[in-house]
Amino acid sequence: MALPEVQRTEPRRGWRTWVSAPLLVLAVVLSPLAVAAPWAHATITDTDTFVATFAPLAHEEPMTDFIVDRSMQAIESRVDFDDLAASAVNGLTSLGTGDRTTQLLELTVAPLASTLRNSVRDGIDSFVTSDQFPAVWEQVLRQSHAQVVGVLSGRNAGVVTASSAGDLTLNFGPIIDAVRTRLAAQGVAVATLLPAINPTVVIAQSDAIPAAQVLLNLLTLAGYWLPLVVVGLLIVGILLAHGRAKATIRVAIGVLAAMAICAVLFDGAGIAMPSIAASAGLPVSVATLLFDDATAELRRLVAVIALLAGLTAVMTWILGPFTMPRKLRDTVATSLQRARSRAEKAGVTTGRFGEQLYRFRYAAFAAIGAGCVLTLAFARPLSVSTVVWTVVVSTVLALLVLVTQRPQSGR
Repeated sequence: MALPEVQRTEPRRGWRTWVSAPLLVLAVVLSPLAVAAPWAHATITDTDTFVATFAPLAHEEPMTDFIVDRSMQAIESRVDFDDLAASAVNGLTSLGTGDRTTQLLELTVAPLASTLRNSVRDGIDSFVTSDQFPAVWEQVLRQSHAQVVGVLSGRNAGVVTASSAGDLTLNFGPIIDAVRTRLAAQGVAVATLLPAINPTVVIAQSDAIPAAQVLLNLLTLAGYWLPLVVVGLLIVGILLAHGRAKATIRVAIGVLAAMAICAVLFDGAGIAMPSIAASAGLPVSVATLLFDDATAELRRLVAVIALLAGLTAVMTWILGPFTMPRKLRDTVATSLQRARSRAEKAGVTTGRFGEQLYRFRYAAFAAIGAGCVLTLAFARPLSVSTVVWTVVVSTVLALLVLVTQRPQSGR
């Protein structure tokens, strides 16, 4: 005789599930952008942040070598050292030197040109590696960044200008003038022979400026609102979810995975660095240095968010309505109660304070949690060590509440 088939009814998924799931998935997908947008907005649009990011590069050898090379390229594009040397020799021969002397002097044109060129280069190198250069480098960064943002936002003046062709260019004139003045002050005689130089370097072609302006506007908007949108999606999605603890753990794991992918992409950027450097006209060492320095803060933020996501998943599991952690909490509570009973028998008790603490224990835990959240929200810079110490201190305080509270009789 065949047994009747038992029909299993699946739990009905209400509208809350269908709304919650897309919201949480969208929040996880947008989480890398929510981390990157404020960083990009601050780095690109805030002059102080930009200067603080790149000013330390004045002490890096690849960058100083690059600055020396580009300065020499700018000078040699406008100054013909061979012509200067030839003019100097011609000036001497015009005084009436003999044929033999004239021939000998003409042989010195090439060595003299090389000496002039090397004198200028050595002077620039000594200036760039001196203690005075970091202040000049910071000034150049501050002025040029402010003007780049000005051009992209519609203002156009100063070190960075828009050329007649519409290209975004960097005016090296003030930089070269500062170098020439310092070379003359250092006693490099050839510096007085250098004419006024006002070279420009194209930062962006005219067809790229509208896209850069749109990007700046998007960063201005996303930098402020995208993190709030993602947090709002997480809150609403978890509140609407059936099984909020499970939803919180899944979201935390998703965010952790997203941050891990970001870390892998950072490490993989080195593979594409040669082609990026070539397109930008930079040495690979300089492009790598710029990328590493520019993304150092973003890497730190990614590590912090990953740590917070992992801690959120672990803490939610420990405090959630799951069998194993519930048994663990019961074991800890029983052990604490036994220890408290032994202490009271030995005359050690928290008395009235412990009773009041037990009465307001949820308020105490809420205060500890609020303090943890506020610390992480306002800590600048937010680092992995800050997160770890905040969690450790909060955990110790929570354990102190559990140990010192004194349940009233019959509870």
